[in-house]
Amino acid sequence: MSLDSLQDATILQLQEGLSKGLFTSVDLVKAYIARTHEVNPELNAIISIGPAAFQAARELDAERKAGHVRSILHGIAVAIKDTIATRTEDGMDTTAGSFALQGAIVPGDATCVKRLRDAGAIILCKTNLSQFGNFRGVAAGGWSSVGGQCTSPYFPRGAPSGSSSGSAVAVAAGLAAFAIGGETGGSIISPATRCAVVGIRPTVGLIPGDGGVPITSSRDAFGPMCRTVLESATVLEVLSDRSGQYTSQLPRRLDGVRLLVPTNIRPPSDTHWSNADLTEGHKELFKQACQELRELGAELVEVELSEDFIQTDHDSEARQTCMETEFVQEINQYLESLGHVPSGVRSLKDLIQYIKDDPRESPPYYDTCTTFESALARPGLNSEEYLESKEKLDRSKEYIETELQKHSCQAFVMLSAVTSIWSDAGWPQVTVPMGFLGSDTTITSAQVTDKHGNTVDAPLKLFNTHPNQPGGMTFAGAGFSEADLIRIAHAFEQATKFRRQGKTYPDATAKTQLPDVV
Repeated sequence: MSLDSLQDATILQLQEGLSKGLFTSVDLVKAYIARTHEVNPELNAIISIGPAAFQAARELDAERKAGHVRSILHGIAVAIKDTIATRTEDGMDTTAGSFALQGAIVPGDATCVKRLRDAGAIILCKTNLSQFGNFRGVAAGGWSSVGGQCTSPYFPRGAPSGSSSGSAVAVAAGLAAFAIGGETGGSIISPATRCAVVGIRPTVGLIPGDGGVPITSSRDAFGPMCRTVLESATVLEVLSDRSGQYTSQLPRRLDGVRLLVPTNIRPPSDTHWSNADLTEGHKELFKQACQELRELGAELVEVELSEDFIQTDHDSEARQTCMETEFVQEINQYLESLGHVPSGVRSLKDLIQYIKDDPRESPPYYDTCTTFESALARPGLNSEEYLESKEKLDRSKEYIETELQKHSCQAFVMLSAVTSIWSDAGWPQVTVPMGFLGSDTTITSAQVTDKHGNTVDAPLKLFNTHPNQPGGMTFAGAGFSEADLIRIAHAFEQATKFRRQGKTYPDATAKTQLPDVV
C-alpha cells in the first residue's frame, strides 16, 4: 500500500486512500485503536476511546459507497480534549481529567464537536490534559487524576507542556488523524510546540466556545492541532464554518511580507507551562528559522516593544484576578447545566471539597487546589479589584495593534513560549515546528510546587529540557487575522519541513499500520 505511516499521513492522503478503496474508515479506527494500545501505557495521551466510533465508521463507509462524501473530513478520526463535551451516547465522559466529573451527563455535543460530526469526522477518543486546563493549581503539565501523567513522544519522560498535552501527543504519535485542543493562555501553542505539531489558537469567538469545561469565555478558545498547516487550516474552516477561507491561495513565498520580531519579550517568570526554559539551543533554532523567512522574501523588522506592552504582558496579578473572578461564575454555571452527576458536585465549593476528600485527586506532587480556593475567595464581578484589573488587560488589543501599525507589519514572529498579552486580547496565534535540539542538550528536570509550597521535581522525574526536544516558531496577529497567519506559516513550513527531522523514541513509536488491519 502506497501511503505514509499513520504517524505522518495527512488528512488529504487518508482521504485519497479512502476514495480509492485502499482501506475503509473502519480500518482506520482499528489501526488507531491498536496503535493507542501499543503506546498509551507509555505516553498516557488518551483518557478514553469511544465505543461508538466503529458504528460511526461503518455508517460513513456506507455513505461513501453510496456516493455521498460530506467533506474532506469524511471518515477521518479525531481526538478531542477532555474538557470539550461529547454526547453521552458516544460512551465517553467529559471529565476535565477529574474523577469529580466522571459519569456526569452533559447536555450534548459542544458546537465545535457537532460541526466535526456533521462534516463526517469520527469522534474517536478523548485526550488527557493538565487537569481543569491547568487552572486547579500548580502542577506538572499534562497531569490529571483520571489520565495520569502524559509525556512527550520525543524523549522518555519528557515534559509535554499543557494543558492540551494529550491532543498534541496523540497527533505526534499518530493515534488520530488530528486533534482538537483548548486554550486559555498557551494551552494549544505550548504543547503543540513540545510535540512538533501545528497548533492554531484562533480569535476568541471565531469558533463557538459552548460545551467546554470553562475557565473564562473571554479567553477560552478551541482550536486544531495537526501535522501540517494545510490540515490545521482545513479543520479550522470546518470548526468556524468558513469554507475555503483559510485554504485558498496558500503561497510558497513571502515577498513583500513584513514581520515584527520583538527583541525584549522574555519568557514568563513561572514555569508551569514547561516552555519557559528557553535554552541557547532554542534561540539558535529561532535565529536559523528567521533566516529561512528572509530567504522566502519576508522582511523581518526587529523592534523593542513599548514598556506598556511589556508591562501588560507580564501583569500576572491583574490577569489572575480577572481569570479567577470570571471562572467562579462560569464553572458554577457549567456544573449546574449538567444532568446526573454521580459525585454530587454542583458548584466550585463542592468541587474543592471533592478534591480534598478523594485521595486520587491529591497526589503528593500536586498542591491541593490553591487556584480554585483563591478564585472562590474573590469579591466578584462588580468589585473594584476586578474592574481595575480588567481595565488594565483590556488595553492589550490596543498595544498589539499599535506595534503592528507603527512598523507596518502583518504579524509578529516569536519563539513559541507563552506570551500572555495575546491571551488577554483573545487574538490568534499559529505555531509551526522549527527544528529539534541536538543530542548534546543538557537535560533539566521539570519542577512543580507541592501542596506544602515546596519546589520539588515533577512526577516521574519529568524532563523540562532534553535532547531531541522540538522547538516552535509562533506567528501572532490582530483579531481575525487567521488567514494571514496561516499563509505565512504555510510558506515557512513548506520551505523547511522541520517536523520530518525529528523521530519519536522507540517505546513511543507504534508499529501498527493500515496494511496490518485491512
